[in-house]
Amino acid sequence: MAPGAPLPVRLANASWQLRATRLVLRTLTFRGVVTVRGRSGSVRMLRFTARSVDAVGLDVTVRQGGTTLRLRARKAATSTLKGRSNGVVTLYLRELTGTVAARAGTPLPPRGAVTITPDAIPNWLTNQPAPARTLTLTGATASHLTACDADLTVPGPQIRVGVR
Repeated sequence: MAPGAPLPVRLANASWQLRATRLVLRTLTFRGVVTVRGRSGSVRMLRFTARSVDAVGLDVTVRQGGTTLRLRARKAATSTLKGRSNGVVTLYLRELTGTVAARAGTPLPPRGAVTITPDAIPNWLTNQPAPARTLTLTGATASHLTACDADLTVPGPQIRVGVR
């Protein structure tokens, strides 16, 4: 694929947000900023790969038109996202925020709270001495996350649908 060419991924026609009290991204590798097709044109997104993603206290809200869907896991339960075919999950997202609680093998960044966007990428993320490590965030929020070739396991799922 040519540099800067749109990827064969299309964003959903919905606005949504994932929240977790703790988010653990195992064997995480930052793959750069990419262009993805969105409902109103091209969108710049962060691209990561991970072996798995664990979300404690998963709470996902999806809004489309006048409908809101909310998916929550059982209180304090760990939901897991794992790759299907090659054991790797590819993640695209617009923004990732939280407090860095742990980074395997390296010291924590100078400020614990981070907001990562295509226009604000922390130096410690791009200049990693090792390409893949585990990153743990507390109070995490991810917006417009798209996961490719992955399965999500949610213990005790609670689903609510609201219509305006």
